[in-house]
Amino acid sequence: MKHRQFRQLESHYNDTNATMLSKLMVEKDAMSKFFKNEIIRMQDLSKLQLTKISKDYEKATKLLEDESETLEEVERELLKQRRVSKYAPEAREIQREKEKVVGASIELMKAYEEVIKLADQQTLKREKLLKNVIELEKKIDAKHALELEIERMKGALQVMKHMRKDEDLKAKKMIDKIGRQLKEKEDDLEAIVEAMGEFKLASPSQGGRK
Repeated sequence: MKHRQFRQLESHYNDTNATMLSKLMVEKDAMSKFFKNEIIRMQDLSKLQLTKISKDYEKATKLLEDESETLEEVERELLKQRRVSKYAPEAREIQREKEKVVGASIELMKAYEEVIKLADQQTLKREKLLKNVIELEKKIDAKHALELEIERMKGALQVMKHMRKDEDLKAKKMIDKIGRQLKEKEDDLEAIVEAMGEFKLASPSQGGRK
C-alpha cells in the first residue's frame, strides 16, 4: 500500500512539474518576445523619424539656398546695370534679406544637430533596454529554477510525510530540514519576483513611445 501511495505521489508531482515547466517556458517566451518587439518598434520609429527629419532638412536647406541665389542674382543685376550703388536703399534691403537667409541657415543647422543628438540618445536607450532584457531573462531563468526546485521539495516533503513511520526521529529531522530549505527558496523567489517588478517599472520602453 505504501509503495503504491509513493508511486501515486511521485506521478502526481512529476505531472505537476511538467505542467509548471511548460507554463514557465510560455511566460519566458512571452516576456522575451514583448521586449524584443519593443526594441524593433523603437528602431523602426527612430528610422522613420530620422528619414522624415533628413528630408525636411534637405528641403528647407534647398529653399534657403535658392532664396540666397535669387538675392545674389538680383544684387548682381542691380549693380551691373548701375541702377543703384551698394549703399542705396535697395541694395541695403537685399543685404538684410541675405543676412536673414544666413541666420535661418544657422538656426536650421542647430535644429538638425539637436535632432541628431536626440537620435543618439534614443540609440543609447535602445542599448540600455537590450541590456535590461538580457538581465530580465536571467532573472526569469532563476525564477523558473527556484519554482521548479520548490515544487520538487514540496513533493519530497509530502512523500516523506506519507512514508515516515511512527515519528521516526531521523525522518522528522529530514522533514524539518527540507521545510527550512523550502522556506529559504520561497524567500529567494519572492525577492526575484520583487526585483522583476521593479525592473518593469524602471524599463525605458515607455519612454520609447514618445
